Amino acid sequence: MMLYLAIGCRSLLAAVFAVAVAGKLRNRQAFVEFVRSIQRMAVVAPSLTRLAAIISVGAEIVVALLLVIPAPGPGTAGFLLAAGLLVGFTVVIVGSMRHGNTAPCRCFGRSEIPLGRRHVLRNALLVAVAAAGLLASLPGGAVDAGPAVVAAVTGGALGALVTALDDIVYLLAPAPRDSGQRRNGAR
Repeated sequence: MMLYLAIGCRSLLAAVFAVAVAGKLRNRQAFVEFVRSIQRMAVVAPSLTRLAAIISVGAEIVVALLLVIPAPGPGTAGFLLAAGLLVGFTVVIVGSMRHGNTAPCRCFGRSEIPLGRRHVLRNALLVAVAAAGLLASLPGGAVDAGPAVVAAVTGGALGALVTALDDIVYLLAPAPRDSGQRRNGAR
């Protein structure tokens, strides 16, 4: 049972990191916007923002690849690197917010939603997923194909939901009130 949890966690995190990479590299403009978002966060020297963006995307690629390799060693490394990156991203978000900067992070390449507590919570939950996946993968053992496919698909679907969190919140948020509207038709 624990191995299926590990498979689901691998799939969820691989989907999250793959979507993050795809969003940042979908075209030249997307990557430029990601670099600008790092500049606005002011977490590295301006001369290092492009390098920080390249390292970030490179590390996300490595995580996604490690997590899709169906072997214990790469999976363990993928979970550890994912957790480390997510903790680092969270520290950057919190630091940026403490300095009053809530510019969008472009975590998945397209969001215009300002940084906020939901991003910190999302990353904390993903760190928990990485930890659960790592612990669940330790026992080892045989895996049946059917339940493994269900776990992988479920994890991938949850990963897709995580990457769409800003869009989902935007769709479900109440519409802003027009300050010029009159109540109940009063004049």
